[in-house]
Order: sequence, then structure tokens, then C-alpha cells
Amino acid sequence: MAHQRHIYATCQDFKLNVEDFGYELAAIIKQKQDEGIYIIDPYFFQLGVKFVSGGDAKDMLEAFLLKSFDSWDRIHEVAFSKQDPDREGILARNREFFASKLDALFPIVKIFLGEDGFSRFSKLFTEPNMLTPKDVEYLWEFLETQVIKCIKYIHFSRAPYCMEEDGGTKNGYHQPEKWSHIIIKQATAETPEEKKEVNIVRLAEKWNISKDLDYGNLSNQILLDDVRDALEEINRQSSA
Repeated sequence: MAHQRHIYATCQDFKLNVEDFGYELAAIIKQKQDEGIYIIDPYFFQLGVKFVSGGDAKDMLEAFLLKSFDSWDRIHEVAFSKQDPDREGILARNREFFASKLDALFPIVKIFLGEDGFSRFSKLFTEPNMLTPKDVEYLWEFLETQVIKCIKYIHFSRAPYCMEEDGGTKNGYHQPEKWSHIIIKQATAETPEEKKEVNIVRLAEKWNISKDLDYGNLSNQILLDDVRDALEEINRQSSA
């Protein structure tokens, strides 16, 4: 079905972005080493990128989605402030937040490097003057792109459709329960778990991607409805 093809393409694009970003980070790590600042072995990090590249694209996207969902508002703030006169201030305010969320934003990197390696890797983002302004912009653009991929993934996972209704068309989902809520805080002995609703229409408007969400072709939906009606009629006649 069309939405399955969209899911596959979205996951593959997400994975390619991770690979490109990983190799860019490896180049930055190598540059820092050439400047006399050792973080981790850049060639080992490149090996990690190749290792990650062999992983399942869907698992990769879902890991990021689940871990980062509670950070999307902050990523959005940075993403949509490019023309803001206080751009530098916005980046500065979010620097500490970003550093505190590294394990959520880069879950696969942490798995590969382990606690000690990930701690050294984190210095690239937590210590001052490690990244150039261009590097910082690239980092936030990467996160913006990946969040948008996640929104599209949820949309297509719900099996969108387009149908005729009252002389017009109506968009909807065959499986609206898919990713309807995401846990943002696990339950403890003292507190219950916290869930957040995932409203695709509002998210698409907020991230300015409403026009990119394909609900399918109306003529295809009508054809599928005709086929379903014909099969139901055959079943009724067979059981009569």
C-alpha cells in the first residue's frame, strides 16, 4: 500500500541523515584532534557510523522518536528562530538544555560508545568553543530535519486516507490509535507515568509541513471502496 512505501522511504531518509551527520561529526572530531584536543579516536567514531549504518532504519527512527519527543518544543524554538534578532541568545539559552538531553537525542551513539566513550563524546557539545557557529547551526538543522521525519512517520503509520463526504473530501486515518500518545515520563513508586498526545494536524501546522502530508489519492480510495463493496456483496450472496 502507498502508506507503507512512504513509511519505508521516510525511515531510509532518516537513516541517511544519521549517516551524513555521523561522518560530519567524525570530521569535526578529527579536526579537534589536529588542534591538539582529544575527544575520542575519530577513526573509531567513523567505524561506529558504519556500524550504525548497518542497523534497521525503522528501529533507528523509533528510538529517536521515543527519546526526543519531549524535546521537540525546544528544537522547534531554535529551528524557527533563524531570522530572530536574538538568534545568538536563543542558541545560548538552549545550549545547556541540549547538553542535558544528549543521551535522548543520540541514543544509538550512546549504545555504541558506552558510558565512558559517550561521556568523552559529550565534551564536543558541553565544553565552550568546541563547535564553530556553523557547526552549531548544522547540528540544530539536523535535529529539525529528523523531527519532521518522525512526524511524517507517525502520519503514514496511521494509514491516512482521502474520501468523498458531503460533496467535498475528508482526510482521516484507518489506524488513528498508532502513536496516539507517547510516554514522556516512566512511572515510579511515587508517581504515575506521564503521556503526551500526538496530534499530527497540530504538529504539522506548527512545523509548517501540512502540505507535505499525503493522505492518498481520492480516486484510489474510491476504487478500494468499490472493491470492498463488491467483495461484501459476493459474501452476502454466498451465505444466502
